[in-house]
Amino acid sequence: MLARRRMTGASKWSSDHGSSLVELSLLLPLMIVLLFGAMDFGRVFYSSMAVTQAVRAGVQYGALNVTNSANTTGMEAAATAAASDIAGFSANAARSCTCWTQSTLTETTPGSCPATCTSPAVERIYVTVTGTRTFSPIVAYPGLPGNLFITRSARMRVK
Repeated sequence: MLARRRMTGASKWSSDHGSSLVELSLLLPLMIVLLFGAMDFGRVFYSSMAVTQAVRAGVQYGALNVTNSANTTGMEAAATAAASDIAGFSANAARSCTCWTQSTLTETTPGSCPATCTSPAVERIYVTVTGTRTFSPIVAYPGLPGNLFITRSARMRVK
């Protein structure tokens, strides 16, 4: 059986009652910083995945056939459409050709396709899409830049 204790005026306001309030006031700022840090990390991770997916969509459009590989505006539009939910996204597309043999690999400058390959070389066409997004964190953290640039690039051979 539990015995009842009678509370006297002196024991009612002991130092134990205020210690939890002091601990909360000391730890609450640290907990808030950790919360905002976790939120920013999640936002950066999501933005990174979204930029990667958008770049892949643009390069897949260009790699579909030779006609699409020459359409850099269409590749950029496909990447931008795939990134419609993230603000500040921009895409750049390019096309390049290579003359490939078993012993050498010569890449021409972008825009000079089709390459003139001497036999037994085979012409290969590549498309590249690069996407960039400017990310601003919720809180300015000391020692970190105010804006982060998330850049992803994808390269694929045309079928």
